[in-house]
Amino acid sequence: MMNLFVYGPLFFPEVWRLITPKRFIMVNAMLDGYACLRITGRHTPALVPLSSAVTDGFIYKEIDDSIIDRTDDFLGPIYQRQNVSVRMENGEVVPAMTYVLHVKNIGLALKYRWSAEAFRRNHLQEYLKSRQDFYMPDSPSAHQAATTTGAKNASNGRKR
Repeated sequence: MMNLFVYGPLFFPEVWRLITPKRFIMVNAMLDGYACLRITGRHTPALVPLSSAVTDGFIYKEIDDSIIDRTDDFLGPIYQRQNVSVRMENGEVVPAMTYVLHVKNIGLALKYRWSAEAFRRNHLQEYLKSRQDFYMPDSPSAHQAATTTGAKNASNGRKR
């Protein structure tokens, strides 16, 4: 079991439910040293190392490997997992895993910060519609979808 730092669309409960119907403890957290930037041609962001940056997000606590595998599949190869240390609101620093822009895709990062509010207002419904077939808990393919694995690059992270 591990902590997963999420940011971008993953911090919206309706997006997280596409990955799993399971509920997890969710805690506000901050990730130092990473900027949450828009990606060329997408409405979604990625974390990119930047020493002066802080990214707000959430930690989902006690996530099991099957959910991490599903998240790998959901996000795809543009991201890689990375182990990070995140700061809780009370100042405690805890280990977590997050998804950062894969080094081979670093050229896709724009210089503009991603806005959760702009995404919610302008793109969330479209994004949900485009991803709705990813996971349907009651469908015959749910078991198959839940057991597939994607590219896994161990490291760390998370955002809100």
